[in-house]
Formats: sequence, C-alpha cells, structure tokens
Amino acid sequence: MTTNYLPQNKIEPSDELWTKLKNFSVEDKNNLSKVQFGFLERLAKENNWNIVYAIKVFDEYKKFLYLAIKTGYQVTPSDQVDQVWHLHLTYTHSYWDNLCKNILNTPLHHNPTKGGISENTKYTNAYTKTIELYETTFGHKPPANVWPETKKRMTKYKNLKRLNTTKYFILPKIPMVLILFVLFVYFIVNIFTHSFLLLELIICFLLILNILLLFVLNKNHKVYT
Repeated sequence: MTTNYLPQNKIEPSDELWTKLKNFSVEDKNNLSKVQFGFLERLAKENNWNIVYAIKVFDEYKKFLYLAIKTGYQVTPSDQVDQVWHLHLTYTHSYWDNLCKNILNTPLHHNPTKGGISENTKYTNAYTKTIELYETTFGHKPPANVWPETKKRMTKYKNLKRLNTTKYFILPKIPMVLILFVLFVYFIVNIFTHSFLLLELIICFLLILNILLLFVLNKNHKVYT
C-alpha cells in the first residue's frame, strides 16, 4: 500500500531490490481480509498519526532499507522512520524471514546508541550522510515532515517518551509557560495587596513549584539519540 506523494520528476532505482521493496507488505497480501488491526493501523495508533501519514512513513522506511543495503555506509533513520523499524522488528517472521532473508538477502540489525558525546557525534554525522545519500539515490530531497534537518532530528526528537493518555494529560509547553506567568503575577499581586487566604497562598505556591520542577527535570534529563 503506497501513496503518490513524491515529485513528478522523481528518480527511482530500477534494480530488483527496489522493485521488491516497493511491493513489500508486512502482512501477507493473500490474507489481508483476515487482518482487522494491521501493521499500518498499529503504526498510526501507537504514534498518534493518521493512516495516510503512516503509509507515507512506511514508504520512506523502504527507502531507508534500500540505502542501508546499497550504499555501503552506516545510515541513520529519522525518528519517524525509526518508529516503523522498531515496530517491524516485533513482527519477527515478517522482518527476519520475509524482509531480511528473501528481499535484502542479509540480516539488518538495529544498533541503538551507547550514549555519550562521541556516539551522538557519530549518529549526527551518519544522519547527515543519510540525507545526502537519499538525495543522490532518489534524485530529490526527502520529505521534511518525515526527514527533518539534522539539527532538528538530533534535538527535537530526543526526549520523546511513551505516555499513557488514560493517566496523564498532554499539554503543550507554551500554554504551560503562560499559566506559570499568570500564576506568578497573581501570586505577587495578592502578596502585596494582602488579599490572599492562607490556603490560596499554599495552593498557588505548590502549583508554581510543580511547574518549575517539571521544566528543571525535563531540561536535565539528557538522552542521546
């Protein structure tokens, strides 16, 4: 299942590997009618994507696989493509038997970073090289909403975490900053006007402290990707 989202002047490889990858599906195409919650639906759900975007990223995953086998360089995926890779690895029969054995003709292992500055530098350089190889191989720049620029890839996506939405709310940071500012102003004004009740003072102080702690903990939690 693919979508036609690339430029009309696109250049695609014409070899057997690319032909096989373009036609590759995680599920057995002969049994699709029996699949009620397929790979692409799971990919979309777990990443909070719509199905069209999930299909697009899956197509980009195939390009990443092609680059990994054909270029001879260590290639690094975007975070979006990496999520496809992670999920595909859990479909062990599809990944190891169908993909690696029958299409790639070699095992393709996922090697996470070991952490540290040197590893971060290595993967940063590898991602930059991957983008260059993509452009050379396919004749156009990769879609930015799947393959962000290197700086954004290595910073914006490093703090992504799984979150149970039945237990937690998800609030963007900018509104949280505004809330913190309003609470602080409210706190200061009422202190100077002496119009605070003790309970209100305690609640407001705890809210401000809690929000500040969230920012501090998030800032100090370093994850190398």
